[in-house]
Amino acid sequence: MWRNIVTWALGQIAVIACVLFLADRIFELGFDDSHDDRFFWKEEDIALFPAFKGTIVVGAPTPKCIVYTMVFQTFVFLQLFNQINARKLGVPADP
Repeated sequence: MWRNIVTWALGQIAVIACVLFLADRIFELGFDDSHDDRFFWKEEDIALFPAFKGTIVVGAPTPKCIVYTMVFQTFVFLQLFNQINARKLGVPADP
């Protein structure tokens, strides 16, 4: 039983780490954690990123917000799958 728990925990860590570190490249979001500390675009961001002047919408989520949302959703789905897989099927009821 402990092998199943450790294996599932390591698998979850691997999947979530892949989503966290590779989602921006896979989905071409352009997320760079070194300078992007906001979750939603503000008015002053239009001046900071003039190349995105027509594409930045004030109040819209930044790529950082999108990546972190994907990490959270992945975690929730993995927990749901864990609950489904952890069931005991075919065990007779106690008399």
